[in-house]
Amino acid sequence: ALGLTAALEAMINGVDKHTAIFFTNDIENIDNVLSEESELHLYRIIQEVLNNIVKHANANATYITIKKNNKLINITIEDNGKGFDFVKELNKNVSLGMKTLNERAKIIRSNLEIITKLNKGTVVKLIIPV
Repeated sequence: ALGLTAALEAMINGVDKHTAIFFTNDIENIDNVLSEESELHLYRIIQEVLNNIVKHANANATYITIKKNNKLINITIEDNGKGFDFVKELNKNVSLGMKTLNERAKIIRSNLEIITKLNKGTVVKLIIPV
């Protein structure tokens, strides 16, 4: 089966190919670091974030880094899109995506941080203990 790292790269390349957004990634190998269940949640979190960027961000560039050391996996997904009013989005019931992201992040005991400013793009940071 495709390892998590290759699966993530394939997903990013797929989005890259089918959108006008230019993706740059710097991904370290994170195969067999997490449980299979956690790997799936992580895959879904990144998929959701990329979908949000494609659907809402109006970005033309996205930068993805995945770094790992003995204790943590550090994931950053940064776009140069229009950003959004985080508090307003969070209070909207429509932002089901946000809720799902937060729930998945909790399940894998990770710390999810979303930094966004209107017209300044968005940075999604995920720190997962291993």
